[in-house]
Amino acid sequence: MRGVGHLNIPELLVMIIQSIKEDPFERLVKVSEPITYSVVNRYFFPEYEKEDLLQEARGVLLRAAEAYDINEEMPFLRYYHMCLTNCFNRLLRKNHANKRKVHLETTSLDELIEEAGPHVQGTSSNSTSPEEVAIARETYSNYLIELSPFEKEVFFLFIEGHTRSEIAEELDITLRKVQNALHRCQIKLRTAINK
Repeated sequence: MRGVGHLNIPELLVMIIQSIKEDPFERLVKVSEPITYSVVNRYFFPEYEKEDLLQEARGVLLRAAEAYDINEEMPFLRYYHMCLTNCFNRLLRKNHANKRKVHLETTSLDELIEEAGPHVQGTSSNSTSPEEVAIARETYSNYLIELSPFEKEVFFLFIEGHTRSEIAEELDITLRKVQNALHRCQIKLRTAINK
């Protein structure tokens, strides 16, 4: 039998894999959970569920483990905390930038009426050109394509006149999930209109 010194790299790697009883990354996830939850609980992103943020944190943990220099004096968990906080701060800045952008691109109903003329206030289709109807239908169709099945379900209940609480009760989900879905629908609608 060959000694460890005579093993080739593939055999040595197989030996290491066989000796590991637990996935090291999953163990690292468990060890870093207190830090992960302390950071995740400090942030609120209306378009993200908590599970989304935890998944983002797993990605940050993996990238931190790959980039960590063991010769540095900073302990790994402190390094991970710094990386995760930086990541969430970037998401927060991006979220605020997107909100400002959407706010700048929005137009009030009064401005739209002034631009289009008073006929848009009525429901008569006689004053709407066929081109405008076609554009409106295409915009609406493109908007619906962008919605996830869950967002469509929430959106259709909402436009039927159901309150957020009624939608949550009917779909047997939390009110927060309904609010998040409607927020995403609103952002996607603004994007579809402004294209």
